[in-house]
Amino acid sequence: MENTTITDVKQKVVAYITRERNGQRELLVNIHRDFIHDAGSQVPAGTVEPNEDLEVALFREIEEEAGLTQEQLSLVKYIGAYPFYRADRDEHHERHVYHLVPAVELPDTWMHYDPFADGKTVVLIYFWVPMSHIDLSGKLGDYLDGL
Repeated sequence: MENTTITDVKQKVVAYITRERNGQRELLVNIHRDFIHDAGSQVPAGTVEPNEDLEVALFREIEEEAGLTQEQLSLVKYIGAYPFYRADRDEHHERHVYHLVPAVELPDTWMHYDPFADGKTVVLIYFWVPMSHIDLSGKLGDYLDGL
C-alpha cells in the first residue's frame, strides 16, 4: 500500500458573526439568491491568499462576501482550526474559525452582490438566525460550540 501525503491544503477562514437580540444570541447567515436549495445556509468564508495573514484574509472575505468593513466588526476570538475535505473538488482545506460581533448596529437583513473574476455576480441574502435554529451547509457549523 502506497503512503500518500497531502501537500496541497488550502487555507480557509470562516466568520461566525453573532449578536444578542431579544435575550438570545443570533448568527449572521446567508443564502445564495439563485441557488437557495443547492447551496443552503452559509456564513462568510473563503480562501486565504498566498502569504496572506489569516486575520487580513478574514476581514477581506467578510467585506467581499457581506459588504461589512473591519470598522463595523469587532474580533472576539480565534476559535480554532479543523480539516475539511471538499469531495466535489477533490480539495483538502484547513478551516480557521473566528468569532466576531458587530461594532455598530447592522440591519436585520440585506442583499450583497459579490462579483467573481469570471464576470458572474452572486447575490447573497443576509439575515440573522437564532443559535437554536442553525443548520449550515458544508459542515460550516462544526465549530459553533466554540462560541
